[in-house]
Amino acid sequence: MSTPPDAASRVREAASPPPAISVVVCTRDRARRLSACLRHLAHARSACDHASEIIIVDNGSRDETRDVVRAHAEARPVRYVLEAQPGLSMARNRGIAAARGALVAFTDDDCNVDRDWMQAVIDAFASRPELAILGGMVAPAGDSDRTVSLRMHAEARNVASADAILATMSGCKDCSRTPGC
Repeated sequence: MSTPPDAASRVREAASPPPAISVVVCTRDRARRLSACLRHLAHARSACDHASEIIIVDNGSRDETRDVVRAHAEARPVRYVLEAQPGLSMARNRGIAAARGALVAFTDDDCNVDRDWMQAVIDAFASRPELAILGGMVAPAGDSDRTVSLRMHAEARNVASADAILATMSGCKDCSRTPGC
């Protein structure tokens, strides 16, 4: 869990096969919410039939974020990556660079993914080889959650440009294939 990885963890990573999916969670100063997110990701990971990795990109937190990741990493491997340059795009790019999976999935630190989420993402890409990017439903976890933006799309849509992707997809669960996969 060190940044940068120590020599022993680099050797272990090089020797192990790449995971099917890399889940990237970008965070800044939201340790309490991140803890709940990590609990849900652990459940999703245990329900998944494929190897996976979870990467937490800390975008300059001043709270207990690193301690929260360390505590969760004791039970299940979680990689901690620091991105000092502020901004979600910088954090996401850092997460993509750290990812080893054929698929990269993003979720936010305040999202509680469903137990079947990781497996569903892998299955969706496996069943549709032409699929390059995928978005999922983001529903409020309870009555206390305010719905800021919730757009429902019941059907698959073909999008031809980055602008169309951004106009179609919103929410905290975006997934894509890594180049060459």
